[in-house]
Amino acid sequence: MTFLFYCLGTRLVLFSGHPLGLTFWTPNWSYFLDTRLVLLSGHPIGLTFRTPEWSYFLDTRLVLLFGHPICLTLWTLDWSYFMDTRLVLLYGHAIGLTFWTPDWSYFLDTRLVLLSGHSIGLTIWTPDLSYFMDTRLVLLYGHPIGLTSWTPDWSYFMDTRLVLLSGHQIGLTLWTSDWSYFMDTRLVLLFGQPIDLTIWTSDWSYFLDTRLVLLSGHPICLTLRTPDWFYYLDTRMVLL
Repeated sequence: MTFLFYCLGTRLVLFSGHPLGLTFWTPNWSYFLDTRLVLLSGHPIGLTFRTPEWSYFLDTRLVLLFGHPICLTLWTLDWSYFMDTRLVLLYGHAIGLTFWTPDWSYFLDTRLVLLSGHSIGLTIWTPDLSYFMDTRLVLLYGHPIGLTSWTPDWSYFMDTRLVLLSGHQIGLTLWTSDWSYFMDTRLVLLFGQPIDLTIWTSDWSYFLDTRLVLLSGHPICLTLRTPDWFYYLDTRMVLL
């Protein structure tokens, strides 16, 4: 009787010859513990720990997609504690990391935006979009021509864009969504040669144009003016 009372059972659970669990109990089940390794196609994807009345249960599981780890999930039986951290994959490339709780009281998604395999943006948001930020690189034929950053209510928006003409850099534009700040600095080209530098704001309160006039490829003039022509200076060298 004494032996039976103190009888202890420890069992190794096998699945297709692979160890996937260790069970430990007493004959009156006064103490029972089960620790089990969860396998998927022979790969460990989770570890489960529980008691017979399930008063304590904990499951930590790794979720695989085509053999790649994409998620780590941790929960209890009553879901009082649940956490999911997931790596988002696109064609095998990591493009995002998602973290949430079952009641979505905390959710955060950080995602990298890809275009033809090139990173063009980084997006961060919460499920109610109370915090959202998107910073995106604008590409033209694979060349970076701009950087855009905004929030969902557009309270903050800034766009800095490089203007290209036939692959040549001719300008840099910077603006906000309400155009309260706008500046454009542009280089004007004639047959691939710089002939002008223009700077202006959206309300044209500040405008400056400096232009080099060419005749048959020879510099003949330098012109400087403002949009109201309040200040204008023309210095011309005449060639014969």
